[in-house]
Amino acid sequence: MATLDRIVFPEEPTAAFDIDAEADAVDADAAGDDFLNGAGVKIGFWVKSTAGAVRTVTFVAPNDCNFGFNHDEPITVPDGFEGFIKIGFEGARFNDLGDNMVDVTYDNAAGLKVAAVILPF
Repeated sequence: MATLDRIVFPEEPTAAFDIDAEADAVDADAAGDDFLNGAGVKIGFWVKSTAGAVRTVTFVAPNDCNFGFNHDEPITVPDGFEGFIKIGFEGARFNDLGDNMVDVTYDNAAGLKVAAVILPF
């Protein structure tokens, strides 16, 4: 599993902000990825798919949701998609105990580029 370095999204970009061009936007790791969640910031998960097929990105939930159930959050990503996956990374549900890391797995990592992005809002 690879740890994603978080990209800081500028509060007021002077031009278009190209996440794909950032060095910390990387190919998804077949064994999964993880990233630091929380620490007073909002995190967005960006993905670009050139897979030629639908992919499933799953955010692993080691803890119960606010309804008392433990379930991961699988997201279907269509081929050609580039953007943010809308999900709130509630620390109580998604953070590994002790290290505040969120684990991400893929049904097939081929053709996926990903990034954890610190959002300005």
